Amino acid sequence: MPLSGGLKIKTDWTLNVSILATLVPGNCTVGRAGSSSCVEQSGAYLSGSAYLIDTTTWSAVGWGNAVLNLQNTSLHQVFCYAGNCSQYAHRYSSPGVGAGPVNWTVWVNVTKLNPNHRYVLFLSIYGAATSSFTVNQAHEVGGKASASVSMPKTGGGARLDSILVK
Repeated sequence: MPLSGGLKIKTDWTLNVSILATLVPGNCTVGRAGSSSCVEQSGAYLSGSAYLIDTTTWSAVGWGNAVLNLQNTSLHQVFCYAGNCSQYAHRYSSPGVGAGPVNWTVWVNVTKLNPNHRYVLFLSIYGAATSSFTVNQAHEVGGKASASVSMPKTGGGARLDSILVK
């Protein structure tokens, strides 16, 4: 007989992860006629989601409601038209992001479970880092951009701090 009702599983995780992005803009020299631009960006991203898997049937029976979406980005743009230029600079970091632990709480809602089956909570974590300089009808000198996402493969990359089933 399946267990039914609004079963909720709450897990609290600590992720030992570094999400870094740095940008030092270069010197953008543009022409006087037409349009020209220099765009410099650096970004590091970490995403994740959770699923409750029935290992007897190998099917997903619950999905996490807390998607991990962390970022650390820097952007610098220079746009010019007919010699008139404007600049835009933006930096954004998700709260708590940098070179240290990140806390992540995941709630999984389940409508029914079979007490004769076994279940696992599956976490999917994905990281990406990108840096680029794009120059259009201009000349750029100098500038540096770097981005990194790192998490230990073993020994403390992700730690389950608590689990609550209600």
